[in-house]
Formats: sequence, structure tokens, C-alpha cells
Amino acid sequence: MKTTNNKGKFVGNIIFRMIAIILIVLLVSYVCIYALLIVLYLMGYIKIPINEPSTSTILILVILIGIFVATILSIYLSKIFLKPIQELKESTQKVANGDFNVKITKAYRNEMGELITNFNIMVEELKRNETLKNDFISNVSHEFKTPLSTIQGYATLLQDKNLSEEDRNKYLNNIITSTKKLNNLVNNILKISKIENKVVSLEKHPFRVDEQIRECILDFEKEVTEKKIKLDVKLDNVTLNSNYESLNNVWNNLISNAIKYSYMKGQIHIRLFVEDNKVIFKIKDHGEGIPEEALPYIFDKFYQADSSHSSEGNGLGLALVKNIIRMLDGKINVKSQIKQGSEFIITLPL
Repeated sequence: MKTTNNKGKFVGNIIFRMIAIILIVLLVSYVCIYALLIVLYLMGYIKIPINEPSTSTILILVILIGIFVATILSIYLSKIFLKPIQELKESTQKVANGDFNVKITKAYRNEMGELITNFNIMVEELKRNETLKNDFISNVSHEFKTPLSTIQGYATLLQDKNLSEEDRNKYLNNIITSTKKLNNLVNNILKISKIENKVVSLEKHPFRVDEQIRECILDFEKEVTEKKIKLDVKLDNVTLNSNYESLNNVWNNLISNAIKYSYMKGQIHIRLFVEDNKVIFKIKDHGEGIPEEALPYIFDKFYQADSSHSSEGNGLGLALVKNIIRMLDGKINVKSQIKQGSEFIITLPL
């Protein structure tokens, strides 16, 4: 409703100004006519009664001159008034043709200036979205290409009839690993797409979050044992009205990352408690940490701060986590120091 009112106000102001220009032109024309009549009278050109033929001819001439002056003024003022609209029209056409480097730099006041400012903001946003789309396509292509190349390579090797049973099983396991990575990639892309486009409805119901987190931790028992990681877990009894499946994805991603980036025989601290009527979840690992310059980008799709672990993921986990938390009206923050580890903090409304 507010947007409609603003549009109506803007159009109304333009119409008002056009009418004002027309009235001003007419007024100036009449002033010019009367001024010219006075000059002619003072100069002695008009000496006879107004109803005589010669006087009528002079009046007609004066009116024609006034109309000419009014026309010239109208054209001049119209060009001044319509110039920003013409510039906006040309810029809009360029954007429609795919040129997102357009920017109207000349400053205008009032509603026209506001319109042009909003146009420039819109073009910047379109440019950013276009860049993100191109990066997304490039990243998806790259992420698909690697496992597909692996599958193709090992499938070719499996055609060798003289291959030993040990090598055959090894190649098959590599193919299975690559297909799992592809499956995980596709699932994450679909999940993020559904959340961003609000296709998925996050239905909420009450459940024990602490019990859910404990179950997620148990799912990573093998990985924890292999890296000899010590878990420090303190979870308060917390019942939350939220979406169970979505939060399950959040805990799994964060716990998986904490294990992945922890040192051998490292520690992972996990906390859950209620503070100021909000549910707080914290998970801290003791690992490499995230470089300060990388922190602003860790929630971007396909971004991986540590390329040494690129084969273990696809850079979509944290992007998915952030989207889920945002959909649940929560917040996620991260603290990190090189060689000391990272801490992720999630805040959810109780």
C-alpha cells in the first residue's frame, strides 16, 4: 500500500509540474503581449481606437508574436524538464539489453533525483546478482567436473580384464566416494535453492534440542575416534519450537566442520543454554582457524578458506547453515584465530 501511494504521489508531482510549466508559459506569453502593446502605444504605433481595422491587424500580429514566444519557451522548458526522463529511458534500455555498468551520475533534485538514485541502486543490485549467478554456474560446473572425471577415469581402468581383485575393489570404492560427493552436492544445492526461493515451508513443533544434538554427535563417533578428538559437551535441557530437520542439518554441518578442521588429538567444545529468552549454541574447535580476510566470505556458496580440505566438501555447508538460521529468525556469528581454532555461535528465538 505504501509503495502504491509513493508511486501515485510521484506521478501526481510530475503532472503538477507539467501543468505548472504550461501555465507559466501562458502567463509569460500574455505578459509579453501586453508589454509589447504598451511599448507600441508609447512609441506611437497605436493611436486609434481599438475597433479600427489597422489596430486589429496590429493586435493579431502581437498575438502571433506572443504565440511564437510561448512556443519557443515551451520547447525550451520541456527539454529541461524531460532531459532526466530521456536519460533514464536510455539507461533503462541499456539495462534491458544486459548492460549493468550503467549509472546516471548527474544529480537531480526532488522526486526525479530520488527516482534516479533508486535506479542506480537497482542496477548495482542487478550487476551483483549477475556476477553471483555467473560465479555460481562456474563453481557448480567445477564441482561437478572433478568427481565426474574421477568416475570416468576409474571406470576406464575397470575395463582392464587383468586387473587384480584388490585394485578393482579400490577403484570401485573411489567411484562410490565420488558418487556420494555428487549426491551430497546436488542435495545441498536443492536445499539452498528451496530455502532462498522460499519454496520450502519450515514447519515448527516443540522438541528437545539437547537430545537432537547428542544424536548428531553420536553419528560422528567414527570420525572422532579416528582423529582421537576429545569432546567437551555441556548441553542444558532445552525445548525449542522449531523445524527439526533443518536444525539437524545445521548441527551436522557444524560438527562435521569442527572435526574436519581440528588437529589430531584436539578438542571440541559444544555448549547449549538459554540466555535472555534466547537459545544459544556454541561449538569451538582447536585447529587451523580461519584467516581474518576470509571471514566475510565463509558463508558464501562454494567458498572454501582452506583448499587443503577441498576434496572433503563442496563449500555449501555453511551457506546452507546460514540460510536455515535466517529462515528460523536466528543469527550466526563466527570467531576465529589462526592456529587456535574457530567458534561458531548460533542464537535462536525461544
